[in-house]
Amino acid sequence: MSHDVRFFFSGGLTNNNPDASLGGNISAFWLTNKKLFSDISADEAQIGKTDYRCIYINNVNEEETAVLFNVGLFLESQVEGGGEITIGTIIDNERQDVIVTNGTEVSGGHFILKYYNLVSENWINFQVDWAEDLNDWGDNFEIAIRGLSGLENVTVTPSSSGSNVTFKIDFLGNAESRYHESIEWVSSTTDFNDVGAVVTPVKVKSGGPIMLVADEISSDVVPPTNISFSNPTIVNPIDISMLRPGEFFQIWIKRVVDSSTVAIEEDGFRIRLRGEIATF
Repeated sequence: MSHDVRFFFSGGLTNNNPDASLGGNISAFWLTNKKLFSDISADEAQIGKTDYRCIYINNVNEEETAVLFNVGLFLESQVEGGGEITIGTIIDNERQDVIVTNGTEVSGGHFILKYYNLVSENWINFQVDWAEDLNDWGDNFEIAIRGLSGLENVTVTPSSSGSNVTFKIDFLGNAESRYHESIEWVSSTTDFNDVGAVVTPVKVKSGGPIMLVADEISSDVVPPTNISFSNPTIVNPIDISMLRPGEFFQIWIKRVVDSSTVAIEEDGFRIRLRGEIATF
């Protein structure tokens, strides 16, 4: 499966320039040569320079079963005495809420929501049936959303404040470390409409790095926000969970060239991805 996982530029669909790989959407072009950073000039070497690049790692296999499990990213090596390389990304779980205004006044019926699957690129409706007991209502919500592919481990926690009901949705398990499009309201039955109950989905926090588009930086010397850089190893890699066919994730690379650095021929580094393939 090694040839089915490829490193792509960022910078938009048509970008194939390493110097413009500074975040934004994934490119259609993958890295085909060894050069990601431009050479340091004599003046830059004299005063020092810190610059950045953003790339994506994409599972381009089209087979549904070609899932890469226990994905880990690490720096295998870098040339001693050259620019110092560290890497980083955003790792967080998605959190969304669904707020039902006047939810405690509802006495029956259901509401319908829709979820967008980023890999299959289609919207899927799911129905949440009302229950008199709030915990039972939350269970109905959890069962409904867990029926969607990839969301089998999502948890739903209900709560109430005054007449409002909130369903907290935590994207865990197979859905963790991923960006998810905001859930949208489709319809509610008359039981909701008659008491002025309004169903409002709210995105609280975006997950990542999988399927999360990297913020774009204005130049290669501007640090990306919310990225912590480190030197991960094969023993202690950056854990990315699993990567399904069609999924990608962002990686930021930081290069630090200290002042008065001496030029080194073929200065560089090697990034590796490791994972496991399940047998069926």
